[in-house]
Amino acid sequence: MEDRRYFIHSREPLYQLVSKLPVWRVWLYMLIIHTLIWVVVGLLVEHYYPCSNYLSIRTRSEIAMGLNAWTFTIPIIWTYFRWFPEAVFHVLKELENDRILQRSFPPTSLSYYLRKFPSWARCILSLLPSLFSAVLCVIFDIYFAKPQQFKNLGKEPFWSCWIWSKVIYFSLTFLCYYALTNLIIQLIIFIIAINRHFSQKNAIIKLYPFHPDHCGGMGGFRHIFTFVSLLIILIGIWLTIFIIFPRLSNSFPQIQFAFLLSPIYLIISLPILFVLIWQPHRAMKRYRDSHLEAISQKILDIEREMLMWMKVGNVRKAGKLLAEIKILQELNNFYLDAIPIWPISLRRLGAIISSPLVISILTGIFLKLFSV
Repeated sequence: MEDRRYFIHSREPLYQLVSKLPVWRVWLYMLIIHTLIWVVVGLLVEHYYPCSNYLSIRTRSEIAMGLNAWTFTIPIIWTYFRWFPEAVFHVLKELENDRILQRSFPPTSLSYYLRKFPSWARCILSLLPSLFSAVLCVIFDIYFAKPQQFKNLGKEPFWSCWIWSKVIYFSLTFLCYYALTNLIIQLIIFIIAINRHFSQKNAIIKLYPFHPDHCGGMGGFRHIFTFVSLLIILIGIWLTIFIIFPRLSNSFPQIQFAFLLSPIYLIISLPILFVLIWQPHRAMKRYRDSHLEAISQKILDIEREMLMWMKVGNVRKAGKLLAEIKILQELNNFYLDAIPIWPISLRRLGAIISSPLVISILTGIFLKLFSV
């Protein structure tokens, strides 16, 4: 039964279309479709509708840009657009059903916050942010990016040579921008919901010391965190290619202020990873500390009673109480070792957190080597 508090795309028509396919097929189909469209349109323009001064699909720069955009970037965007809402839905419902989280977790569905509106209005209003952002991106592409590319290269991309190639290009880019901005909005809502819920005192009801995921049952967040971090790493790789390739080839222009892109990427990516993991970690630590505090208070109470019996000379009674204290100390050590306080292993967390830093350092080294 679908819970519309969490299922972000319960009324989103584009998501309903791609949700019928498994995630890996979405990636595969998008890769094949976009690559074929890019190649076929490029060859058609070259043979039947060539401009007087255009960038052929056979040139090295167009091949590099096309592979980067149509074969690498766009399929990944559509894959995450398909995967993220369903992953959030299943993880939150699983944690609630296992009685790990309170059922007061804030809704992650934008349409849920608009539930007082009629269904048709709720559908339209929930789509407006992504549609508006996609329109702005296309306008930017038409009136700034493409003219700037022509100014730098002295040649138009082959997409501009034929009216139908323009229609195809801007239709595909509009849908891609829509999926990307929708994904960003989802991620922002999810981060806000995580921080709102896990900042509460009793956000976690129970953690299982010997759960198979080694995270007390919170392993679902590990999967979301890992896949979001993988997206950030892929963005870093894409950004490195975007910066470095012009320095390896004179076939298209170098990006101005490229040296700023790497620090900006680092400044944005690290806080995203931090806010995704920090509040769940604090909630898990509060849960463990509450048990340790209860044990500590119990030991103090027994210690007072033991001292009282020792004063009156009842050594036997005091010895029994001392044995109870030793058992509580063992229980304290057990909780320290068995109850995890991170929803992901520290080794994997360190590797993930350091990845954007490593990418930024490598990009800086490349820029220094090519000294441009």
